[in-house]
Amino acid sequence: LNGRLPAYGLSATASLNEHAGVERTSVFVIQFAARSHVRLLVEPNADAGVDVFVHTWNPEAAALVDAQYGEHLKLSLHQPTEMTKSLDKAFSHALSIGRGALLIRHWEQTARGGAPYDLVLAVRYDFVVGAPLRFERLQTGKITLAASCCFAPAESPGERADFNRTCQGRTVSKAGLSPWSRAFMSPCSADKAMPDTPYTRANLGVRRAYFVMDWWLAGNSADLASWAEIQGDRKAYDCATSALGLKRVWGHYLWPLHIHEALGATARLVFSSELTGNIARQAMRGDPRKAKAHLLAEAPGALSVGHCLSLVHRGTELDAATLLASPPESEREAALAGVPLRFAPVARMCPALISRAAAAWRVPCCSHRGACGDQPNPARLCAAGISEQATFASLEPTSPPMVLEAAASTAFAPSWPPSAAHARGVSAATVLPALLCAQLAERARVGRP
Repeated sequence: LNGRLPAYGLSATASLNEHAGVERTSVFVIQFAARSHVRLLVEPNADAGVDVFVHTWNPEAAALVDAQYGEHLKLSLHQPTEMTKSLDKAFSHALSIGRGALLIRHWEQTARGGAPYDLVLAVRYDFVVGAPLRFERLQTGKITLAASCCFAPAESPGERADFNRTCQGRTVSKAGLSPWSRAFMSPCSADKAMPDTPYTRANLGVRRAYFVMDWWLAGNSADLASWAEIQGDRKAYDCATSALGLKRVWGHYLWPLHIHEALGATARLVFSSELTGNIARQAMRGDPRKAKAHLLAEAPGALSVGHCLSLVHRGTELDAATLLASPPESEREAALAGVPLRFAPVARMCPALISRAAAAWRVPCCSHRGACGDQPNPARLCAAGISEQATFASLEPTSPPMVLEAAASTAFAPSWPPSAAHARGVSAATVLPALLCAQLAERARVGRP
């Protein structure tokens, strides 16, 4: 578990930007998220054995956070925030992931006789799990990210007519947005961060290769520990993002840059729809200061990470888990997703779009919540998604205090010396050297992917 715990009424990012202190750290979010981690991740895998490691940028919450995990917690480290600028948020999150993994590497060496864990799941702390997950559903020997889809607009008269015909009477759009603005299921893309350049014009799909969901990832401890090296090689990463034409650096873009270029692990990249859930602030509705927060009543959106990615359209059932379990067909899938062949594994981030059936038509999405396909209730195929609302309700803390007491922060101390976590060389990472940055610059100059 990793990251900055959100302050009351703010996202983790806003907490970082506004330098929110102990007086605003949300006890509700800590308890809400932790209950989901224990009930839906730890307990369903008790037979295999699950150990918990935590890194946060919230030393004021150390005792409270650690207490949530009881005997399952092996090591934790809660440090003051080291980066406070808005441009630092992706690097701060990466450093937290890496330091959490370094805790695991240390435990593997000292308490497990050098035996590595079969699988390490890194989850941002405020991610509330929505359904039980058996870890054997995740692949070992891979780097696994969350399956997720995005939207594309209906622009031509023909596309709008097709959308209107399918969604008649079922169109729900956000206030101020046309229903046509998010009309069709589409691969996600770094379009907003990668403007039009000779490089992107020569490689039209490259923007889709540099966007992933950054709420969780799974792999081995060595791979995850490499995230700690990103900040140490910040100049190289800044150079690489400039070479690629990335104008902003969010985790969505930094993670694929690290996987594709620093680790050279694109071939080991896979996606999974097995881990369901949502960020805490999106999993509840209403004012958490009240004794009972009103949790989301509607079924979760089909296109949110880990939510129901299965659907029916034109009589064809597109089941996310089945599609992701099928053998890869790199050339066909890269062509369908519109990505260069080198990045073919990224095509599987939106499972429905690699279906042979989906190749012949665009999948309409009648609701801004992501209800896609021509069935009135496509989420019926995803039992975990339908039950998620009840799960969130069962996890809700009962009348908790809403913030920590500022005076309590002086009583907390890290449970593992920070200096041990910072030692470079513990990670088996392949860092991004200046030479590789120069190679990226040359690729961008000549227009190669």
